[in-house]
Parts: sequence; C-alpha cells; structure tokens
Amino acid sequence: MLMKIAADAMSPRSHPEASERSLLDLHLVHGSTAACTARHVLHRILSCQGVASDDIDDALLVVSELITNAVTHAHPPVSLHVRLCPAARTLTVSVADGGACPAGAATAGAAHEHGRGRKVIAAIAAAMGSTSAGPGNGKVHHWAALDLR
Repeated sequence: MLMKIAADAMSPRSHPEASERSLLDLHLVHGSTAACTARHVLHRILSCQGVASDDIDDALLVVSELITNAVTHAHPPVSLHVRLCPAARTLTVSVADGGACPAGAATAGAAHEHGRGRKVIAAIAAAMGSTSAGPGNGKVHHWAALDLR
C-alpha cells in the first residue's frame, strides 16, 4: 500500500488561505482488504482534523461503498482521494478505478446483496457522480461530496 498524506493532514490547524486541501491520496490493493484499509486510515486523518464523529461515520460508509464497488465491479488499480474545504464545510471523497469489468466478470454474489450502495451514498451525500478520463483510458472516478455539520 502506497500512501501520500498532505503535510498538514495530521494536524487540526486550518489554512484560511486555501479554500480546499487534499487530505489523502491512498493507493490500495485491489482486493477484499481495500475498504477496511481505507476506513482505518481515513478515520485517523478525519479524527485528527477535528471532524465530528457523525460526519466521520458518514464519510466511512460512503468510502466503504465506493471502494467495495470498485473492487467488485472494476479493474485495478483502485485509489482513494479525499479533499476538505473548511470554508464550505465540505468533504469530497473520490475513488478511482481502472474501469468497468466485462459483464459477468465481477465478483458473483446473491442478487439481493447488490445495488444498494449508490442509494446509500445518495441518501448521505449532498452530491455524487462519476467522471471518466476518456474513451480507452479506463480510469473512472466515482465521487461524493458530504456537507459537514
């Protein structure tokens, strides 16, 4: 696991001159441990930033859903990017993956276990979406913006 954490990510001090700052760029192993690893690292960083526990819980749930979808339905690599905008009280999480797997190649499971993640994210996030790096590139970013209390 490679991790780049912004120099000020572990300190609760604010930088009013920066409207948005990167808290985390985390490259994960494309596998069953990815969501757990991301939750653990993100929890530590958000706690050190003084983010409210309810907001941390929401962020961890969204991250868990986004990463699980990337590992289940997309090609590697998978990475997590987190940005904080203190002035707007917004936290944006983005998960990049290598693009969708061909139909039938995703991890199999019971039908009732799938399809709820985007609904969960939509219920929690102020906004969400996906962007592609372009045809043939394969890199897709799935993101959600959370309003902080």
